[in-house]
Amino acid sequence: MQRTRFLALFTKGLVAIAAAATLLPAMAADRVKFGVFPSSAALPFYIAQNRGYFRQADIEVEEIPMNSHPLTVQAIVAGSIDGAANLVTLEGANMEARRPKTLKYISLNGQNSQNVIEQFVVKSSSTAKSLKDFKGGFKLFSAPGPANIGAARAVLKKVGLFSASKEVVKENFRKYGLLDDRVVFVEGWFNKSLPTAPIDKLAIMRLDADYYDSTMDAMKNLYPKLSVGGWVILDDYGHPMGCRTAVTEFRAEHNITDPIIMADAHVGYWQRTS
Repeated sequence: MQRTRFLALFTKGLVAIAAAATLLPAMAADRVKFGVFPSSAALPFYIAQNRGYFRQADIEVEEIPMNSHPLTVQAIVAGSIDGAANLVTLEGANMEARRPKTLKYISLNGQNSQNVIEQFVVKSSSTAKSLKDFKGGFKLFSAPGPANIGAARAVLKKVGLFSASKEVVKENFRKYGLLDDRVVFVEGWFNKSLPTAPIDKLAIMRLDADYYDSTMDAMKNLYPKLSVGGWVILDDYGHPMGCRTAVTEFRAEHNITDPIIMADAHVGYWQRTS
């Protein structure tokens, strides 16, 4: 049986698959290898297995466990798997930005009001019954990756917990012995607060802006005030669809050629030389 029937079954919403763009049609006797990251997002894949949807398409599926999404992308590039059952969309976008026509998504099944993956848990002894009970400050851990963090932020924003008050921020500074009369807090969104911020010169410009617009707002308003010899540190430079895109455009527009050094997979920095 041709793979087109196989794809047709999945586009009905059975499972999200990132399939290598250069695959040839598979015969019925072929064993199709799919990388599966063991998480709740893989549930549709296992449902498809248990309900026999693969067998209905005359396809024998071999599950290849994946320890991370970057390894899934590497396996697709290397040809050791034929596709992936739950590759995070941002990882796929990263690869397409660096190496076009490597893969394509044939079915995307996002969260909705009836099927929600994002979860928040507390200790069994906690008196909290909803997220609203955490107003005033709390510590939150989210699964790694901007997709998970983005979902968590969206839920928190909906209940009014996305932004911290000035008092909460000051208390955090005080907790670590950093609060004195030299610290100035500037409240508000970057596009509203930075143009009039009381800043003349900067020695270090560290940004944790996440997205394209907020990163561009910060670069436009702060970089001109960065002294020669000063440092730019970008917490989210490893995310090419947001921060990196804004930084790349800004550097090109202003002929900035200072090399960017990666501290890890996410943080990038450079020293201003002119």
